[in-house]
Amino acid sequence: MALARSLAVDPDLLLLDEPFSALDPLMRGELRRQLRETQQTFGFAMMLVTHDVDDALDLAVRVIVMASEPGRIVAEYDIPREMDDETRAQLRARLLDALEPEPYLHALGA
Repeated sequence: MALARSLAVDPDLLLLDEPFSALDPLMRGELRRQLRETQQTFGFAMMLVTHDVDDALDLAVRVIVMASEPGRIVAEYDIPREMDDETRAQLRARLLDALEPEPYLHALGA
């Protein structure tokens, strides 16, 4: 419902803070798919804050990993729109390594 209200004003940028955090894995995957399709249909940019590497890999074209104290960029990755399983696994491992011990993912979807 909140997404529908946000889209009603035809935004250029949609800001999402842990949008799938309270959902089970199956529902997360379905809503990621729907959000990606909605973004492609309406053409808005997204900025997503998440701790979930799969959210970032499924929705982002660029991922910025940030540490909280002091606030700083730890790593940046460009995410290919299409990737095979091996590439996805490698990127997933690199993101997980960069998240140790507590940084946050800031995923940018265009």
